[in-house]
Amino acid sequence: MLSSAASRFSRSLARTRVLPTSSSTLLQLRSLFIQTEDTPNGPAIKSRVQGAAKWIQGTTYSKDSAKSQIVALESAKATLGAENKELRETIASMKATALQKELLTERALDDATSSEESANFQIIALEAHLAEALSEVKTLHAAIEASAAKETTRQLNESALAEEAHDDEQEEELSQKRPAKANSNESSSKKKSKRGQQVPWEQHYEELKKYKQANGDCLVTRTYAANPKLGTWVKNQRRGYQLYMKAKEAAIPTNSCMGMTEERISLLNGLGFSWTAKVSPVPWNQRYEELKEYKEEHGDCLVPQMYATNKQLGRWVAKQRTGYQQYMKAKEAGELATTACHGMTKERITLLEEIGFCWSARLGSNKRKDGI
Repeated sequence: MLSSAASRFSRSLARTRVLPTSSSTLLQLRSLFIQTEDTPNGPAIKSRVQGAAKWIQGTTYSKDSAKSQIVALESAKATLGAENKELRETIASMKATALQKELLTERALDDATSSEESANFQIIALEAHLAEALSEVKTLHAAIEASAAKETTRQLNESALAEEAHDDEQEEELSQKRPAKANSNESSSKKKSKRGQQVPWEQHYEELKKYKQANGDCLVTRTYAANPKLGTWVKNQRRGYQLYMKAKEAAIPTNSCMGMTEERISLLNGLGFSWTAKVSPVPWNQRYEELKEYKEEHGDCLVPQMYATNKQLGRWVAKQRTGYQQYMKAKEAGELATTACHGMTKERITLLEEIGFCWSARLGSNKRKDGI
């Protein structure tokens, strides 16, 4: 009976394949094993019971292992889910960052394009202003050059006039020292020339050569009786030479230098032409003796500057007064150097005062009015 019960239990397990509770099933099998141990079918039942027990144990182990694997899988699934979620969040954040960078890049490109266009407009405007400024600078530079040329010409003219006045004094002194010598050939050429007709430069040059042959130099004065026009021409050559040289130094055109050219300068130099009418100055003592003669004749030393008989003496007297004033000012200021006082010295002051020289032309004129 027990064996049949064990067989039914074993067949029921095999047929249903239901996994019973491990502990209760093993207890039942153990109870059957004990009950059938001494029966004739005991060994067979024992063998079947042991097989069922092993099967139950194996099944139980597989179930526990499967549960452990399921737990591990669920844990791994949860971990993967969390990682997947984190990864999706990271990807979303990266997409958002990339989109933001793309927007910023597009905005920067738009700003750069706008800035470039604005810079191009500014460059165009600056170029226009620069061109306008350069035009104004060129105009101003041209005006400055024109003004400088005018100023240089004015200074040259003033210098030429001053030198002309000085040359007039020198010529006048020269004419007083040298009596006019008439030349028959020059007189005849003068008679042949018509009034108002301009004499060619070459003709005057030939007349100057003849003058040098007769007088030994080219110092023709405007008071030269035989040919006054030659004296004026000589004076104009000196003035033209001065203008020509100063124009060359100032790098301005030389076409307004009274016709002076390099060729004419060379021709005149070949004659030993003197470009200044400078005459050796008369010694101070000689003028002093002339002043003494004037005093013997007129009773005073008040020589007018335009003294017809001896204009050079009148100018010399005026220079003595100027030199005296400068000498006294330098002496009062304690300056030792008095060389820039027209040569005035203490000895000359003494000599002039010995003959009653008046240091003020105004006081001298008052004395004459009073009849002193």
